[in-house]
Amino acid sequence: METVFVLPEFDLAFWASALIITVAGMVRGFSGFGSALIMVPSLALFYSPISAVICVIIIDGLGSLQMIPFAIRHSDKKTVIPLAIAALIGIPLGAAMLLSIDASIIKKVMAVFVLIFVVLIFKGWQLKGNRTFGTKMIAGFISGLCSGSIGMAGPPVILYLMSSGSNPQSLRASITLYFVFTTIIAMTTFVSAGVFEWSYLTISVFFIPFFVFGVILGGKLFHLATPKIFKNITLILLSVVGISTLIGS
Repeated sequence: METVFVLPEFDLAFWASALIITVAGMVRGFSGFGSALIMVPSLALFYSPISAVICVIIIDGLGSLQMIPFAIRHSDKKTVIPLAIAALIGIPLGAAMLLSIDASIIKKVMAVFVLIFVVLIFKGWQLKGNRTFGTKMIAGFISGLCSGSIGMAGPPVILYLMSSGSNPQSLRASITLYFVFTTIIAMTTFVSAGVFEWSYLTISVFFIPFFVFGVILGGKLFHLATPKIFKNITLILLSVVGISTLIGS
């Protein structure tokens, strides 16, 4: 089969998406998470949920390559690896849900998922009890399920890791390394399912520079802004995205 690369339409939807992706990159560069929560529901308003999920996986994966050395050096690998193994089981199941459920329902689920996460972070909710191998597997499986179905692997694992008491640097590195694993697993799943289209890769390539710029800028802000200020800004952005997606779906 001949591979055809089609240029994206540089319309209002493209430039609005580019702006959103830049902001999402800033959030990712600062905190190590949150980019997919902003990008997936937002892109789903302009494109289909499936294309939004796959494009964000590509953008998040390729756009975060510069963070991998940092992630390998400072991450808690004894925690990340079990989480990734469990995600290997959850992602294909989630992808099957994405491909079988109506698009409007998926958009509503995305919006509600984001808003629930905002409330939990705002309330300072933390996971209680010991962090055993079993709890890591549960968190990783739920995260994988969310990754495959709505393109948002972060919240279950982020809540799990944030409850561990790790320092910010280790937390950010562990989340980044975990996302590397889930990106590889998710892309392999969608390609195997036969739903990957080259147009997803094409449009993602044009969006990646905006994301990388945001990541770099966010990384610089990590040393300038206080975590509290950036946390509040992130929560406001996520709230706007969640409410807008819920209304738009």
